[in-house]
Amino acid sequence: MPEHAPNFSAWIATLAFEAPYWMLAAATALWFTLIYTLIAGGAYWIALSRIPESVTNQAGRLQRLRRGQVRGELRLSALSILIFALQTVAMVWLIRRGALAVDWHRSPWHLLWEMPVLYLWNEVHFFVIHRALHTQTLYRLVHIWHHRSVLTTPFSAYSFHPLESFLLGSVMPLALALHAFSPWALLGLTVMSLILNVNGHLPHDEIHPRSKVFKHLLGHSRYHNRHHREFHTHYAFSLTCLDR
Repeated sequence: MPEHAPNFSAWIATLAFEAPYWMLAAATALWFTLIYTLIAGGAYWIALSRIPESVTNQAGRLQRLRRGQVRGELRLSALSILIFALQTVAMVWLIRRGALAVDWHRSPWHLLWEMPVLYLWNEVHFFVIHRALHTQTLYRLVHIWHHRSVLTTPFSAYSFHPLESFLLGSVMPLALALHAFSPWALLGLTVMSLILNVNGHLPHDEIHPRSKVFKHLLGHSRYHNRHHREFHTHYAFSLTCLDR
């Protein structure tokens, strides 16, 4: 375990190096449940005055929320959180054996460069995985679970087939394989990626923000929602230049 790390980093390091694996899994599941409840649940409650029952796409075809869609998205989201927790256990196992490294001594000021780097990495990682998921076999067997939400809600953010959850959850261990980020940045990545994910799954032009804070986010939401409706375009997430 690293010595002379800042207090918060030292606490996380103690957990990572000394806690039993079941406790790590439970702590990770609680963390993801907390941010999912606050961010996805908060977006559902604060940003929307209603979820539309149906919309008409550009081809004039009427599209509706599926019966039981939100309940189904919540069930799949719970499964995704469980998978993220198991991935964290595997990642910590690799850290304990020196195969991956975390910089426990870096101050929070380093977030000024770590978070932009992780944002770019998160976008590239998503684009590559997403593009692969749209190959015929993976789409039919895996990614179609996510695309059942044609009219998306904030809870679509974690609504994945287990294999897709695993692939998208690999963003953090692969980042550590490339560079030793700080624990601050790793936690920041979980929050940042979920905020982007929830925003990308707000229900398109039909949302009615109760707060002006959300209005500037509509461009990103429209972009990914177009992908949910058309399937064969707009594969990037918030970094739309990747498609070009």
